[in-house]
Order: sequence, then C-alpha cells, then structure tokens
Amino acid sequence: MGNALAVLLLCGGVLLPAGAGAQQADYLARQRIEAAVARLSDPLAAGTLADDAASVMAGVGLAWNAAAAPAAAAKAFVPDTRAVIELVDIRLLLTQIAIQTGARDHLALVRAQGARDHDVILLRGGFATLADLPALSKGTPAQDFVTVTPDGIVLSRPLAIWTDAGLTLGPADQLILDRPSGSFVANLGWLDVQGGAIIGTDGPNAAEPAFRPFVLTAGQGGFTASDATLQALGFGASDVFGGMAVANNGLVAPLFSSAITDSALIDVATLGLIGTTGAVVSGNHIAAATGTAILISHARETVVAANRLTALSGSQAIRVTAGSADVRISGNLLSGTARTGILVDRDSRAVSVTGNLVAGSQTTGIGVEKARCVTITGNLVAGNGGTGITLTDTDDTTATGNAILFNRGSGVLVRDQAAAAQVWLTGNVLAGNRDGLRGATPGDVAVEGNDLDGQMPRVFAGDLAPLTVDWLRSRRDAVVSIPAPSPAPCDFQGNG
Repeated sequence: MGNALAVLLLCGGVLLPAGAGAQQADYLARQRIEAAVARLSDPLAAGTLADDAASVMAGVGLAWNAAAAPAAAAKAFVPDTRAVIELVDIRLLLTQIAIQTGARDHLALVRAQGARDHDVILLRGGFATLADLPALSKGTPAQDFVTVTPDGIVLSRPLAIWTDAGLTLGPADQLILDRPSGSFVANLGWLDVQGGAIIGTDGPNAAEPAFRPFVLTAGQGGFTASDATLQALGFGASDVFGGMAVANNGLVAPLFSSAITDSALIDVATLGLIGTTGAVVSGNHIAAATGTAILISHARETVVAANRLTALSGSQAIRVTAGSADVRISGNLLSGTARTGILVDRDSRAVSVTGNLVAGSQTTGIGVEKARCVTITGNLVAGNGGTGITLTDTDDTTATGNAILFNRGSGVLVRDQAAAAQVWLTGNVLAGNRDGLRGATPGDVAVEGNDLDGQMPRVFAGDLAPLTVDWLRSRRDAVVSIPAPSPAPCDFQGNG
C-alpha cells in the first residue's frame, strides 16, 4: 500500500443463514430507508427535515444529535441624537476597507458609481435609527440620495457607518440599496437589524454590469441581526463583497462579536465570517446562494448551528478554511444543495461537524482536506452524488456515529495521507454506497465497531480491500478486537 496501515476490526455479529421471512423484513427496511434518503435529498423537501433525519438515524440504530440553535449574547442598541450625516469622497472609505481586507474588486466599486462624483453618505458621531436618516440628511449634500418611498428608504449612494456610529433597523424598516447607482453599506461601527430588511434592487448597473449591492462590516465593527431579511446582495471575486460579510482583520479586535440569528438570507451570494472571533450564525434560512453559502475564513470560536440551507449553486454550502480554529458546525440541514455540502480545509483545526443532515449534494457530502483535529460525529450523510465523507491529507481526524447511506461514491474515502497520519472510523453505519470504506494511501487508520452489513458485498475497496477477509472472518468467528486507541484531545492552538 505504500503507507503503514493499522486497522482494528470489531465483530459486527455472527454471520448465520437467515430465513426467508427475515430476509424479506431486511429488504423492506432497506427499501424504506432508501426512499427516505431520496426524500431528504430533494431540494424541494418539506419543512420536516429534522424529524425525517431523526427517523432515518433511528432506523439504523443511531441517535440524531442535532443541537438546538445557541442563544447569541444580547446587546442592546440605544439610539441617541448625536449622529450626523456628511457626503465624503469614496476614496476615504476604500482606504479604510483596503487596510482591513485588501483592494480586490475596488476598481469595480469605483466604476459602479458611474461618471458622477464618487460620493459616499457618511454616518458618524452617534447612533441612529433608519427612520432618522432622512432628517439627518436634510440640508446636507446627501439629502438627494436618501429617499423615502412606500417600500422603504432608498439609498442611491453608498453608506458608510463610521467607527463612532451605529444604525439600527426595526421590524417595519426596509433599507433598499439601489444597484444602478452603485449603492452598498460599509459598516465600521455597529449595524443592527432587528426584524428589518436590507434589500438590493434588481435594475442593472450600466457602468459595471456585474455589480450588486452588498453589506460589509470591517475593522472593529460589529453586525447583529435577528428575524431579519437580507436579499439580492453580493458580487465579484472578493469574499468581502460577496453579499453579507464580517471581516475583522485589523490589528485591533472588534468591539463585540457579531451574530446573525433566526433570519432569512435570500439570494445573498455568500455570508462570510472572515478573521472574526466568536461569531454566531444560527437558526437562519439561507437560500439561492451562488457562492459558498457560509464561509468561515481565518476565524476563531465560531458557531454555525441549526441553519436550513436550500437551493444553493456555489461550490460549497459551508466551508471552514484558511486556518480557522475552534469552529462548531452543528445541527444544520443541507438538502439538495451545492457541489460539496461541508468542507474543512487549508490548515483549519479543532473543528467539530456534529448532528448535521448532508443529503443530495452534487459531489461530496463532507470533505476534510489539509486540516487536523477534526471530528465528524452523529451526522446523516446520505444520497450525495459523490463520496459521503472524504478525508484527504488530514491528521487526528475522527468519524464516529455517522449514518453514511446510499451515496453514489464511496461511503468513506481516506486518501493521500502521511504514513503516520491518524484517522479513527468508529461506530458508523454504512449502507448502499458504491463501496463502503475505500483507501488510497490511507495512512494509519483505525476501523472499529462500524455496521457494514448493509454495505455487502462492496465493503472495503482500494488500499483497504485486504481488510475484507479479516472482516468476514471476524463476523464468522465472532472475534472481538481490542478497542481502537482514542484520539488525543485537540485544541485550536494546534497542540492536540
């Protein structure tokens, strides 16, 4: 095989001839589970996904450990009367954004402003409500660009919320960002949306056709939202302009952690958490994202929990990347989504992927690549177009208690591992995949206590194929191995 392969096999039971009645019962049970997986993989599936996933898990003898959405720390926005509005040159704003996030796509932002003066509405000096903006702009050069309509307040210039300012939207508020005028929101202070909406318009931008409005929080800024609606946002190759982004990449930590809860993000290309600490994304419905729906990049202590993701067309539904650490992905429902359901890569570590439904993705259900200290526990990974779980060039990686069912590729593929790289595959149920456990230079793998009966006759493949004989012998002779060694504890400093 080229690599050392340490495998521990635990007997799954004694292989005995079954009567016709038992065979028929097993066949019918398998048919029911396969039909349930097909329903879960449907992008138009009804709203009972969590209950249906729990039923499938129970049907294969596993617990559904989907966690409830965590409560974000409450932070009260208190408006005052000190805020003022000015009109400033866009270069002032772009300089601040470049310091925090780089200058990619900045030329497109400037072109999107058209031939007019490149002005930005600047809110500074205090904390205002959306309803305050028209009065604050009255008598200033910005007054023509803040318009009250029956649908809400329309901005036809970009809005910058400065470091000493904040803006809040209440349940009846709607902030409309005019795409033809190049409008967007750049928040360096506090943007708070409590039941309100931020929506980009559909009209084309003649100067920069690819441009769409976006909402960016940068520097020390914070973004909080609950029961909010974000719609028709995001453009370009830069993640920070991808729709809704929190990018706290500066030398000074943000004033508080951002939280997006119980909200709807519709046609928001990407929700990006970039360089943040302590962000929470929970209980949201995210639909029609054209990029990575939830991107966690170079972030720490992040929670993404109990979100429903549908009708996605980007490369991943959820991606943890660029050295992100101490990240929890739990209880999310991904059905008929992007090419890859959940991806953890590029030196990320101490990541837990727990109690998620990943069904009907076009390629891999859950992928881990060039990452370490990753635990994949209690997930239902089913009906995906490729491999259920792929582990590539990882270390200290555990997949335990997962139901890996009816994927068109292998149930679990372990490949391109260093000789001493450790992987634990324990207590999983595999059935109906193209093959069960496949290796291609798999490194040091411990295989224990997995239920592979539903995977026969294609149980082991590739560099793990030699295990087939030992597995069949253990079933026949009821030979029980010594327990596999437990993974060492991991921490986000990479010391595990």
